[in-house]
Amino acid sequence: MEAPTGSEAFLRCLADAAHEGFAIHERGVILEANRAMSELFGYEHDELIGRNVLELAAPESWDIVTDQVTRGLEEPYEAIGLRKDGSTFVGEVAGKAVSSPGRTLRVTTVRDVTLERQAERQLRDAEARYRTLVEQLPASVFISDARDGSRVLYMSPNHERITGYSIDEYVRDPYFWRTTVHPDDRDWVTSEAGRTDTSGDPFSAEYRIVTKDGRVVWVREHAVLVRDATGEPICWQGLMLDVTEQKLAEEQRLEAEARYRSLLEQIPAVVFVCPPYDTSRPIWVSPYAESLLEYTAAEMTESTDVWDMVIHPEDRDWVLAEAERTDQTGEPFVADYRMLAKSGSTVWVREHTLLVRGDDGEPKFWQGALFDITEIKRAEEGLERALSIEREASQRLQALDEMKNTFLEAVSHDLRTPLTAILGTSLTLDQHGSTISKEESEHLIHRLAANSRKLDKLLSDLLDLDRLSRGILELKRRSVDVTALARQVVEGTEALADRTVEVEGNEVIGEIDPAKVERIIENLLTNAARHTKPGTRIWVRAWREPNAVLLAVEDDGSGVPAHLASDVFKPFQRGELSSPSPGIGIGLSLVARFAEMHGGHAWVAERDGGGASFQVLLPDASISDEG
Repeated sequence: MEAPTGSEAFLRCLADAAHEGFAIHERGVILEANRAMSELFGYEHDELIGRNVLELAAPESWDIVTDQVTRGLEEPYEAIGLRKDGSTFVGEVAGKAVSSPGRTLRVTTVRDVTLERQAERQLRDAEARYRTLVEQLPASVFISDARDGSRVLYMSPNHERITGYSIDEYVRDPYFWRTTVHPDDRDWVTSEAGRTDTSGDPFSAEYRIVTKDGRVVWVREHAVLVRDATGEPICWQGLMLDVTEQKLAEEQRLEAEARYRSLLEQIPAVVFVCPPYDTSRPIWVSPYAESLLEYTAAEMTESTDVWDMVIHPEDRDWVLAEAERTDQTGEPFVADYRMLAKSGSTVWVREHTLLVRGDDGEPKFWQGALFDITEIKRAEEGLERALSIEREASQRLQALDEMKNTFLEAVSHDLRTPLTAILGTSLTLDQHGSTISKEESEHLIHRLAANSRKLDKLLSDLLDLDRLSRGILELKRRSVDVTALARQVVEGTEALADRTVEVEGNEVIGEIDPAKVERIIENLLTNAARHTKPGTRIWVRAWREPNAVLLAVEDDGSGVPAHLASDVFKPFQRGELSSPSPGIGIGLSLVARFAEMHGGHAWVAERDGGGASFQVLLPDASISDEG
């Protein structure tokens, strides 16, 4: 081949300097190509000359290449290029017909756009992923105008699920969201939005929205102003969470806290809280202090020495020494001693104080109660002086005192435990509610509700026992399926969470008071759960006897010791002291009393295979009436 002349060399130089592949072909046969074309496809220049352009395309692109060349189309298109080594790439191809005397030539340029297409695909995939993420978030994500944050530009689909209004309604009217804000909140919310538009401060607020169907939804909104590299505002980006359940839970918590604070303040005892390092410096004292000691709660907490001063001089040294010892050991403080009222009168008190620890075992605070036992002490002193002539009365008083001690011990434990949990949980929510997570908040609220139910059941048992003793509780018999009633009780008894309970038998109809029989079953189940290990099996059975229904609750635990079988139904009998949760000793007493109201009785029977078998006889109404 002859060397190119001046003009040809110049054109060749220009073609080789181009970054895009460049070729001239006739009916698909390559006549000339530049260096970039050779490098792009991996061929030497001479190897390209005379080669058909289809040899440079992957089979899947032959149709489009043939169509473009045959029809002489000039619009750019994409095809898969095939290199000499078999590798492929995405090529952007453009062809143009060139007139030549007696010939039809076509000039084609090829540019490798593989990386560009990969980048575009990755960008599309990323956009799709993040759009999916935004649209699947359990919150409303929005974008609003940089200069006017009230002018909505975009709302994620979840906003429609929260409010019931379609996204189109927000897009058509950018200020539509204002109309959805609760009328009582609208003015201050729009005012705050205007302030943050001017200042650029983040917008953070909780307010109410009225949904399309008229419901009121609490939302927590947080929006920030996004700026470019120069600091110029681009847009507002925000997140809106539905916090209705949290708000309702908070309201319920506050109501529960108010109820139990009222309960604490109405208890005829001085309830107090002290820091973990000093039981002699109360930080909260219930109002009953003024009734008992004539000092106001404020005087008891604000003065640094009143607590020491009110202890009787003859008892002060040993009481303070014991307080210091328990401060160091963390043991409960339990003692009877004398205090001086503001007027100088002597008051005998019984103090029970317990160190409350956090989940990490660290001390949080001391919680205690002072019970007025002045009259008891005076009675004891009088009885001691007259013991020789009043022995019988003294014995009765001693028995009463023992029952009182048992009652106080049981109540102080079972009442203090849920109260301590309620107060501790309430203080945690009160002090750290805004910083803890939703899951932690829900867990604490669940604990608050669970302990509230425990306290409610304890008080219900105490009230029922009192009503029974005064004879003001009446039966309301009706025809009931006792087996079905037992299944309902099993499903609703929380103490059975880690026990396997089976209700055996079919329909057993009895003329009973369903509310009281429900309490019988519930107390027997709770007793079985309290005195058995997790995993223990429990059975509930009911069957007809002549003129009566017989009910049994059994377990495969360790059973009831023979020496306790006849006493377990007595009030305040708490079973083995080694039990991890002996209870207050009322449940089984109520079982026996409710059975007696039906004309029957309750007893402990031997169970084949071991374990405990508590049985209750409930005679029919006619038999009971005759009895």
